[in-house]
Amino acid sequence: MAQYSKDKLQKVHLDIAKQLEDQGKYDKAEHHYIESGYWNYAVEMYESKKMWEECIRVCKTNATDRETVEIAKKWNKDLGEEQFIEMLKRMNLTDALIEYLADLKQFNEAFEIAKKNSKHKIPDVHLKYAFHLEDQKKYREAEENF
Repeated sequence: MAQYSKDKLQKVHLDIAKQLEDQGKYDKAEHHYIESGYWNYAVEMYESKKMWEECIRVCKTNATDRETVEIAKKWNKDLGEEQFIEMLKRMNLTDALIEYLADLKQFNEAFEIAKKNSKHKIPDVHLKYAFHLEDQKKYREAEENF
């Protein structure tokens, strides 16, 4: 069937996924959401149940790092800052953690983690720090970080 009617197969997977979700069979629903091409529906399903680690697992497998970061940032409200940071550490989402800390203007911690685990993120932290310093009208320091 897949070779003859890919769009119909996609719809069948999606319909099955919705039925399985309604039945509380989330792992099977996830499989069909992913097969349908709508992995983000699996993330939304897990988000609605506050199953954060499953959300991250689906994101890490199917999304880009940027998409994973953007999706994960939404969960901070539900989890609280400390629990959110711990979850990012536990799930080894170092880049997301660095970006999140830089967004919170916790630059020292963001630099420290980047230096230890993600050297490629150091320029990103410097850039965010430079913009922060510029907003503070500390132009000389900002220039050093650009």
